[in-house]
Amino acid sequence: MITAVFSLAINLGYSVFLIVMAALYDPVWYVSLAAYYVLLGAIRAFVIRRDGRRGKGAPEGVELQKRRLKTYGICGAFLVAWSAAMSVAVAQMVVSGRGSGNPEWVVIAIAAYTFYKAISAIANFVKAKKRDDLTAKALRVIGLSDALVSVMSLENAMLSAFGEGDELFVLKAVTGFAVCALTVALGAVMSVSGYTGYKKLLRGEVAVEESENEGSSEDGEDGSEG
Repeated sequence: MITAVFSLAINLGYSVFLIVMAALYDPVWYVSLAAYYVLLGAIRAFVIRRDGRRGKGAPEGVELQKRRLKTYGICGAFLVAWSAAMSVAVAQMVVSGRGSGNPEWVVIAIAAYTFYKAISAIANFVKAKKRDDLTAKALRVIGLSDALVSVMSLENAMLSAFGEGDELFVLKAVTGFAVCALTVALGAVMSVSGYTGYKKLLRGEVAVEESENEGSSEDGEDGSEG
């Protein structure tokens, strides 16, 4: 639980930082980033809460697996929607052809957050790889999306601070749309996988393993670190 609270606090703090940057430099770009991170934090909390319910009245066996598949699919659908919306902000940034005028200290702050997210995403990817758990997989994808958008944000901040040429303009456009396309693809795979898995479970084509019914809440908290 401590790691989950710490991760959400970091995301909230970074979102506040982006809102401040929006007031000082580029309102459209930084508000879009802040909204994206807040929504990622919300879906992360949603996944952990949905899987963390235990005790009397909590679903078990097939019912628990149904809820996890639904959560997995919903998470993917939201990720598609938010990433598609983010592509609008990227298009605005590219078409406007202007940077946000970041000083070097802003670049350093964004770089620190990006490195933290990249390391967390790698660690959670390895951790989730060890077990076939939908909650861990969902949190892994959320962490990966967070890290990808952070890299895009860092690139934009660096180009804005240290100058842009025609080649760098193209690089920013390619990176921005590639990140959006990849996160949309990840979300689409999650959504389709959750839907088809749910349908197969209803038809009795998927066996529910006992190991999936225990201990994922603890893993989910650890996975939320990304």
